[in-house]
Amino acid sequence: MLGLVFTVLALGFFVTSMTAKQLTERLGLQIIAIGALLLAIGHGLMMAVVLRQPGSGGIPWLLPVLFLQGAGLGMIIAPLMSAVLAGVALIDILFYADWAAPRLGFVAAAACLLALALAVALLFQRLVRAPRPAGASCTA
Repeated sequence: MLGLVFTVLALGFFVTSMTAKQLTERLGLQIIAIGALLLAIGHGLMMAVVLRQPGSGGIPWLLPVLFLQGAGLGMIIAPLMSAVLAGVALIDILFYADWAAPRLGFVAAAACLLALALAVALLFQRLVRAPRPAGASCTA
């Protein structure tokens, strides 16, 4: 089930990142704000699902939420990088690319790991508090 969850997130990202160029041509840099709004709505919905559906009962409700979050990310990342790099001179990109690329990757990976750790901590907290069936025991 966990693979399905991340596949849905990746699918949302894939769909919008593949159409990001066309969306940017039509909407301009507003696409970044729209993507951030979708991502924020997705985070709010995820918190609502996790708080209302303790345990694994909320996973089916998370699938459309994760698709929405992935779509928001896909609308943000490519246009944001293009907007940032548009303001940098070509010589600077060529000179600093070998220095900046690994650091950008590290910061992105660290942010993802921090967000994942927070999500797992919240989910674990809800699982621990989830009501147990009558007669269930944690002791062996």
